[in-house]
Order: sequence, then structure tokens, then C-alpha cells
Amino acid sequence: KQNPDPEFIEYRLTCEYLGLHESNQAIVVSDDMKRYAQAWLNCDDRLKVIYNGVNVAAWNQPPDAELRKQFPEKPIVLYCGRFAKMKGIEDVFDAIEKDSHNFYLLLGKYHCADHVRESEHPYTLKAKELQAKYPDRCKWLGHIDAGREKYFQIADYVLIPSHIEPLCIVGLEALATNGPMVVASRVDGMKEYLNDTNSIKCDPAPDGIIAGIEAASKADKTAIRAAGLATVMQSKFNWRNVAMETVGIYSKVMCEAMGRNCAALP
Repeated sequence: KQNPDPEFIEYRLTCEYLGLHESNQAIVVSDDMKRYAQAWLNCDDRLKVIYNGVNVAAWNQPPDAELRKQFPEKPIVLYCGRFAKMKGIEDVFDAIEKDSHNFYLLLGKYHCADHVRESEHPYTLKAKELQAKYPDRCKWLGHIDAGREKYFQIADYVLIPSHIEPLCIVGLEALATNGPMVVASRVDGMKEYLNDTNSIKCDPAPDGIIAGIEAASKADKTAIRAAGLATVMQSKFNWRNVAMETVGIYSKVMCEAMGRNCAALP
């Protein structure tokens, strides 16, 4: 749905289908994604849920005061993710255009593979256009995969207005930062860890985004941040545990392929 090239869509769906069909084991990042894969291919015995992990110690650091000074003295809202319709980026753009808000939005791309045509991408051009038109409302950061935690640490809110979301590691990263409040649509896999105690819900629409950020500004920030940090400290999100579970799956598949006893493996 996000790429106008039907051959690309067919290619990607074919790769995902064949990969799942031919696999001995398949790792999915949420129970919601597992249900989707089960309905698609009826392969329950091969699906293993392993959540994304986050290194809390690396994220839970003090904000960079000098970096914060580079932006206006307004509440900072960070959008960090793929620039795709399903992620709500068009709703973010429309929210920026409205004058009924008092926040400054940082736009950063994350988890994007199409770097070759990046400068020509319509959403990139739109972000640059909005920055030029409304320099007091938004800033285009470009790709922020590396070092993105520093923007989380200076943000007041992290915005996740997705229409579809298998899990959303950005939400986990925001909770681990223990600074910004998460304002999210809480759809699909996000519902497995975001709730009314650790985040603020917003509708994935321009007015919904503005209303969600306004609601967050009136919420008990201390309590919500504490609940968020407690959430991400759960063992299923622990980096080491995620790594061990993943290694266990690969070891099991290799062991079975070599005809060895795998009973002792996780």
C-alpha cells in the first residue's frame, strides 16, 4: 500500500510468504503478529514470539542541554520512524499545518532502507517543505538511526500515531529513556505493552494527535514515566534475554537439521 510500484509489492509479499512457508522456525515480535501469521499461513507450530529488546542503561541518560538549546522554548514532540502512510506520517504533516497547537515537532527517519532515492521521496520533500514554511513549528532531522537516543532524551513527548503496528520498538526506546511521555495510537502489537498507566492514547489523525499531546501536557508525568520505565524493565524486553532466546531458536533449528537431540535447548 505504501509503494506505488505493484511489482515491488508483489515481490515483497512473495518473499515474506515464501520465507514463512519454507522456514523451520519463525520469530515474530508480538502476539498480535503471531495471530496475523497464523491466519495467513496456518503454521502455529513454527511461530515463536520474541519481543524487541532495549538496552535501558544506554537510553536512560541525562539530556544534552546544548542540543536542547538549538530548538525553540516550546514543548518538543519527536516523531522518529519510517515515513510511511501506515505509520501516520501524513497525519503528522497535517497536524503541523494546523495553528491550534503550541509544540515544536522534530521529524526524524528511522528504520529506512531506501537511502538511494531518499532526496526524491515525496515524504522527505514534504518534511523539508514544512520546515521552510513553518520554521517555528518543526525541524527535519534527516536519518537519525545512529545517535537517535539524544533526541529522545531532550523530547517532552514521543509521538507514535501508527495505523498499523506489529510492536513498535520506538515506543520501548521512549519508555527506556524515562524522559519523554509516549503519545501513541496503541494499535495492534503496541497494546501489548502500552496502556493508560504508561502512555497517553491518541487517535491516528491530525486533530487526534494535537488532542493527545494536549492531554499529555495535563497528565501526571512523574507517575506515567515511572510506569513506563517499569514496563520496559520486564524480562521479556531485556536485551540479554532477547539475545539468548534468539540464539536458542537458531541452535534448535541447526541441531534438528543435524539430527541431534535438542531437548535441552530453550
